[in-house]
Amino acid sequence: MFPRQRFSHMIDPKTILINYCRFKHHMIDLLFMEKIARWLTNTQVKIKAEVADSNSQAQQLVQYLNDLDRRIDACEHPNPDKEVCLFVSVFCV
Repeated sequence: MFPRQRFSHMIDPKTILINYCRFKHHMIDLLFMEKIARWLTNTQVKIKAEVADSNSQAQQLVQYLNDLDRRIDACEHPNPDKEVCLFVSVFCV
C-alpha cells in the first residue's frame, strides 16, 4: 500500500475549508432563525401573561360593578332582606 492510499479516507483540510465557506452563510441563517424562534416564544409567553392579568382585572371589575349595582338597588328599593343602605356606603367599597 502506498501512503496516499492508506489515508484516502481522511478529509482533506482544503475540503473542510471550502465546505466551511460554503455553509457559513447557512449557519448564520440558522442562528438567526433560532433567535427569531426564541424571541417569538418569549413574546407569546409575555402576551399570555398579559392576557391572564387582563382577564383577572376584568373579573374584578365585574365583581365591583355587581356590588355597586346591588348597593344602589338597596338604596333605591329599601327592604329588610337587603343590606342597610347609607349613601356613603354605596361609593366606599
